[in-house]
Amino acid sequence: MFTALAVWQVPLHSQTRWVNRVVGGWQVAPIISISSGLPLRVLDGSGQEFGQTSLGEVSEAVRTGSGSTGAGRHNVTTNTGCGSSANPATGGTGLNIFADPAAVCGLFRSVQLSTDATSRGGTLRGLGSWNVDLSLVKKIQLTEKIKLTLSSEFFNVFNHVNFLDPAVSLQSPQTFGVLTTQANDPRQVQLGLRIDF
Repeated sequence: MFTALAVWQVPLHSQTRWVNRVVGGWQVAPIISISSGLPLRVLDGSGQEFGQTSLGEVSEAVRTGSGSTGAGRHNVTTNTGCGSSANPATGGTGLNIFADPAAVCGLFRSVQLSTDATSRGGTLRGLGSWNVDLSLVKKIQLTEKIKLTLSSEFFNVFNHVNFLDPAVSLQSPQTFGVLTTQANDPRQVQLGLRIDF
């Protein structure tokens, strides 16, 4: 995860007092957050576990092949098989974390106790995310002792959607990789006024 923040006092001034009240005293403060995707567990739902865990009702599927499984937001309109519940024609979002959910789904199988060891093969990555928040502040010196501060904060300033990682379970292939839930809030604006005396 990478987070950067800054505060910039805008260096605008004027010799004319009333112009200086308009162009001077501005402050801009952005906050930028970027993160990579977290690991995804492909589940088989069989309840088989190698060792004791707190998730006794699910177990991880075993990866049987290699191939590109890069995470992203892809438009998928398949009618049958893995990821088919995303189809917009049937009320789905049209979005899937995988460009070809059937191919990724085909890389995994249920655990077989007679042949599988405790290790799992390959890790899928979830979606990365990014966000920009911004604060604008204007300070106005009304008199020698009275100062007015106008502020505005913009959360998710670009109104960018970050999705929650989807379910990837072999027991419900229709929802395999389907993106349905937004992880962040839509843009919010907060205004403030403060008088110092």
